[in-house]
Amino acid sequence: MTAPLLLFAGLQVLDVITTMAVFSLGGFELNPIVQRFVSQFGQGGGLLVAKLLCLALAAACVRWRPRAITKVNYVFGAVLAWNLTMIWAALA
Repeated sequence: MTAPLLLFAGLQVLDVITTMAVFSLGGFELNPIVQRFVSQFGQGGGLLVAKLLCLALAAACVRWRPRAITKVNYVFGAVLAWNLTMIWAALA
């Protein structure tokens, strides 16, 4: 496993944790694809399905486009920041 892929996996775990926190505070999923998984499989199951697909795509990305995963990590870093902002706003 490469360092960017490990970082990606860590960001996915943090995204699940913060998204579940947002759900518990009355928030909802903004990503329409993940929203569909959540509506079909429930909050935890939907996030798990989405994250497993993300990890599979990231592994393929590392194999064929190794530099692209770094850019994707920036995107998920921004998603994590958004989740933390929503948690902060809900608790304020």
